[in-house]
Amino acid sequence: EVSPEHVMEIYLVREVLEGAASRLAARQVTHLEAARLEKLLEGMQDAAARDDTPAMEALNRRFHSLIYRAAKNRLIERILGGLWDDLGRFGVTTFAFPGRKKEALAEHRAITDAIVGGREDEAERLARAHLVAGREVRLRLLHQDDARTAPAVPAQRRR
Repeated sequence: EVSPEHVMEIYLVREVLEGAASRLAARQVTHLEAARLEKLLEGMQDAAARDDTPAMEALNRRFHSLIYRAAKNRLIERILGGLWDDLGRFGVTTFAFPGRKKEALAEHRAITDAIVGGREDEAERLARAHLVAGREVRLRLLHQDDARTAPAVPAQRRR
């Protein structure tokens, strides 16, 4: 069962480690990795324009995985990869939340620009903010799901 506490735990660890991964990637990203980030971002934009949520979700995972590889820290890459597996148990993607696709694309664009530009502090700050935004959406989705599955309570009659 997915609880708000579980969501908070996963997103807190992701926030710290993805921030660190983005900082490290900004320090040492290769031209090929930068080109691949741009290509994945373009793919996500195309998927969003087609409202192809599954494609966007798959490209999103590849985008984040590429940042982990660009960080050149196998432990960060392994831990974050495992956390993505945990996210799969949450069911619906955060991209299902109204407006999240557009917001996430803007966040990814800013993170990519900071990494490619070698701006370590900015890359880390933006990655962490991206995870905070994702966490808030995930908690909203969880709350909506709880509200839908809660037993109906009969309304009191007026006298």
